[in-house]
Amino acid sequence: MLKLYFTHILFVFFIFFSIKISSQIEDKNQTEIHEKEAHKKHTIGLALTHTSIGSGIKNNMGDQWISFPSFTLDYSYYLNRKWLIGLHNDVILEEFIVEDKRPNPGEGKIIGIERSKPITTTLVLGYKIIDHIILIAGGGMEFSKEENFKVVRFGIDAPFEIRNNWEIFGTFTYDIKIDGYDAFFYGLGIAKLF
Repeated sequence: MLKLYFTHILFVFFIFFSIKISSQIEDKNQTEIHEKEAHKKHTIGLALTHTSIGSGIKNNMGDQWISFPSFTLDYSYYLNRKWLIGLHNDVILEEFIVEDKRPNPGEGKIIGIERSKPITTTLVLGYKIIDHIILIAGGGMEFSKEENFKVVRFGIDAPFEIRNNWEIFGTFTYDIKIDGYDAFFYGLGIAKLF
């Protein structure tokens, strides 16, 4: 009788732990599926920004700080949870003149480069160093009716997910316009994840 009792207890013990292990495996699989569904690969963002340039010309004087309203329209594709590749675009909403730093024969005279609502398009690579900080680096072109410049871009984005696959983000970006001028912009935006 004791053997039969021990066998029943062993059987119940085995069934209980089999169900427990099975449910843990199922919970883990459901968690992995939920995480994959929750991780959206695409984002489209729009930000209102402010662009500052340190080599502007005002009142026939060079090396003046000038600032303008601008906005950005960004698309990013997450390769995984840490890395992204994106097409980041911005436009300055004003016409302005910056100092031409290239060598010129008329030394002593300030020569300016006119810019009419320039549009910058860059291909960037981003790396999420922590939850809310993404480092950005890339290159592209700035287009304006007067002259186009190659651009090298470095930046930091700080996204914060809100609800229904929306996020708000802050951005700070520094652009080196080769043979042109340097500019930085900062601002706040909203993005949709899908």
